[in-house]
Amino acid sequence: GRMRELVQPGPLDLSMAPDVIRCAQHLSEVSSCTVYDCEAPSRVLTSFHGTAIVFDRPLANITPHSSHDIHSSSGSQNKPAPKQDGTKVLHRISLGINELLVSTSVIASMPYTFAVVVYTGNEAKIHRCRRPVPVKWSVIDRLTNRFAIAVFMLQWAFVIALTVVSAVQSHDHLDSWYLKLHDLDWPTLWVYRPIRFFLLLSIMVPLSVKVTLELSKFYISELIEWDVDLYDEQTDTAASVNSRALTEELGLVQFVMADKTGTLTENSMRLRRIAFATHQSTSDGDADHGDDAASGGGENNSVKVFSIAPDPAEESQQNSPAKPKAAAGGTKHAHFEADPEPHIDVSMREFGVPDSPLSSPGRDRTRPPPPKLSMSKARRLLENEPMALHLAYAIAMNNSCEVSTEQIHTGNLSRQNSKGSGHFEYSHSGGDTPPPPVVAHVRTSSSGVNAKLRRSYASTSPDEVALVEAISKHLNFVLLRRAKRGIALRYPKSRTAAKLGDADEGSASTSGVFGRGAKVEHWTVVGVVPFSSDRGLMTVFLQDPETEEGVIYVKGSDERVLPLCTSQTDGIARAVDDFAADGLRTLVFAMRRTTPEWTNAWKQHMATASALTDVEKRQETVKSLQRELERPELEVVGATGVEDELQAEVPEAIKALRKANMRVWMLTGDKRETAVTIAATSSLANPQEDYILHIDIGALHPEDEEAVPIVAQQLKAVQDAIDAGDKRVSFVIDGPALNVAMENHMDVFLSISQRVSSAVCC
Repeated sequence: GRMRELVQPGPLDLSMAPDVIRCAQHLSEVSSCTVYDCEAPSRVLTSFHGTAIVFDRPLANITPHSSHDIHSSSGSQNKPAPKQDGTKVLHRISLGINELLVSTSVIASMPYTFAVVVYTGNEAKIHRCRRPVPVKWSVIDRLTNRFAIAVFMLQWAFVIALTVVSAVQSHDHLDSWYLKLHDLDWPTLWVYRPIRFFLLLSIMVPLSVKVTLELSKFYISELIEWDVDLYDEQTDTAASVNSRALTEELGLVQFVMADKTGTLTENSMRLRRIAFATHQSTSDGDADHGDDAASGGGENNSVKVFSIAPDPAEESQQNSPAKPKAAAGGTKHAHFEADPEPHIDVSMREFGVPDSPLSSPGRDRTRPPPPKLSMSKARRLLENEPMALHLAYAIAMNNSCEVSTEQIHTGNLSRQNSKGSGHFEYSHSGGDTPPPPVVAHVRTSSSGVNAKLRRSYASTSPDEVALVEAISKHLNFVLLRRAKRGIALRYPKSRTAAKLGDADEGSASTSGVFGRGAKVEHWTVVGVVPFSSDRGLMTVFLQDPETEEGVIYVKGSDERVLPLCTSQTDGIARAVDDFAADGLRTLVFAMRRTTPEWTNAWKQHMATASALTDVEKRQETVKSLQRELERPELEVVGATGVEDELQAEVPEAIKALRKANMRVWMLTGDKRETAVTIAATSSLANPQEDYILHIDIGALHPEDEEAVPIVAQQLKAVQDAIDAGDKRVSFVIDGPALNVAMENHMDVFLSISQRVSSAVCC
């Protein structure tokens, strides 16, 4: 649900207009020969299924009888079948969600596109999802309306009573001739007099209260919009009140549900730790290879862990007194006193207990950080460690980053020949803006204008952008282009066997510690299995166009990836636990090689499955083929730790909320150890002042019968701690345990959820 940053296109090159027109005319001719068999209109935005059936002639020349045959043949086998009038099916193209553009889409990264309108008007998915905007009533508005209705009802009760009394008195005083009561008719008694009584009692309705409340709402809204502390200088954005009716609701808030990423943190990801799985013995005495404490068994398996140093500009920004930040990872931890002893209930994780300030009071926080990854160490790893090379490949190509390039002009050009390597150094005189993180090769035009290409990445996941930019800078693996069926990657080390590459970009490869001669490699994308919450994995299947050998790269959480690996994973598991204990977002990468025969066979099976016209059978077959890529035959290649710093003054804000007796919940999809470390650094829970209890089923499945009594016992422990009343109580619960609690112990879970001081859901 986060906003996606799209690259804005430049001005449209009108010289391409004739080609665009010819392409549009050609597509129009093809479209006139095509029938689009799509699913019925629905409001589901994440699903779309259809088939494009291309015939050998325009549909206008097909008789109605043959048109009936067209639709009746959509569920048949995927073979071109001749029609009764001679019309033949040339192609059947499977259509999915990747081929769908909803009506509110904005084409931002391309100057134009071609599309076929399938759903129009109210049948469009976006229009079917629209609902009437509900009226927002605050609690005070509801109470005021109820009081007004009660007073109004009481007023009419008085009116009726006074009308009856008036009629009785009029009847009793008929002998009073001077009152002229004999002239009264029934409209006067039962219509006009009630109206007079109603007007006399109209002061009972509190109209002034309503006006006063509206004026107070307006004043509070203006104070919120004028608040300097709610102004963001970076984006030049002030607070905006969208509903003035809800301003006084801020004083009635009891529960605060906060997402971690982007709400508590900056949502600015930076790679801080990287672990390479190696097959080299750690007793070789080579200190440059990193931390060898995480060595495993088996085939002399070991893990090399390195830290990624921040940029000088980044360090100056972090240390700037104008904008202090509370760190959520790395070396900037919240410090806890040794006494008193924290009140902590340990979790039941399969890979060991959580190693964090909230779960391991005896943890050694004085352990030295891993060595920094220098360019020489990176070069040595990539040259000597195949798994390190595969980790770089996995990070560079197993992502959904979109690549865009922009030509920029430099202010001053200073040419410095370093040892005859032909290296150029450029100085920018256009202000203090730091150079872009990823810059392509330099081109000098004939007019003397110095220009270079700045390459930027955009993705729905900021973690992917941080990883791709980090390896392009520290490992010199640059993602050049990404298409649906191919990826272009610049590899830092020249190979004896040249790869397929682009002449321009290959000749302009960067020099430096890796030397000249870096080549551009082209990889064929055989298949991509996007990330899903139920799998927790993302998989990409690539093929070398020269050797036709395939490689499968898988990434995800350690709980999902490590069980699929056959190689030794103890070292990576310990490294991931250390990353999480430092508050870093962790990812584990694994790979598997495939033979050309298996790769080509899988491609053929996927092409056949994608062309099926039966939607249910197509989905089942495609999912079955995708599951073959994630079989438990993988080799772990490494892990990464990404830092996402807390926003400024987040701990102070959470302390103020908890002091106001508000229950604060942090919701995140990170690893448990990462979540509890962030909770400690953000003052969401203090192990010296709170009881911290873990609700966890360990390695059990939520459907296992053993999980139900375990969760019940842990919920009972939380309830007992709340009833004791001597400490504030917080608990940490993950997804599997939450499912068990909501399905089997809903009443108890709701009860303790409303009484705990804070909670972490991960």
